[in-house]
Amino acid sequence: ATLTVDQLDKVYGESDPVLTATVTGLAGGDSLVYTISRTAGENVGTYDVTITLGSNPNYDVGVTNGTFTINIKPAPDVSEIEIPVANSPVYDGHSHPLINASDELPEGYTAALYSIDGVNWSDTVPEVMAAGDYSVIVRYVGDNNHETFDLDVIEVNVAKKPAPVPISSIFKGAAAGSFSCRYACQAAAQGPLSSFCRSLLKSRLRSSQ
Repeated sequence: ATLTVDQLDKVYGESDPVLTATVTGLAGGDSLVYTISRTAGENVGTYDVTITLGSNPNYDVGVTNGTFTINIKPAPDVSEIEIPVANSPVYDGHSHPLINASDELPEGYTAALYSIDGVNWSDTVPEVMAAGDYSVIVRYVGDNNHETFDLDVIEVNVAKKPAPVPISSIFKGAAAGSFSCRYACQAAAQGPLSSFCRSLLKSRLRSSQ
């Protein structure tokens, strides 16, 4: 008779299936007495599976031992991961982070890496100064038992600094002494536009007399 271990496997974190073997060469309804065990361990890898024979007085039994494999746990569904939030920066001459990333990592992951080109990676959130469109990739690095994976690309736009509103347009159509005129002049009173404000108010007052 022959006794051959069935090659079985599981994914990291799952329970072991029942270890089995294939028996051939028996007569009638006979069966063999044996036990099967594997080397202890729950990390990803390959483990020896060994058959130990019991008393089988009517048979010479040929035994073929085998292996049991624990496979890496696949990446989780992205919907289960807290996605970093994209910022909406406006160019101001300073660098700003493109996303708000959480410091928390999924269980079984050792680091978060960031890239804006898919080639160069860093463990710090990318910061940029220039206006434009950027694509941020977030990669979670798994330990030996968890598969490394990337989140969906996060698109970020750094807007151009808007053009300032001409002071003349603020006063256009506003009578001297009106709220809009007074408000604008008060805001500019201490700045370089104060002389413009004074002259404008004088001209408005003269025209109203």
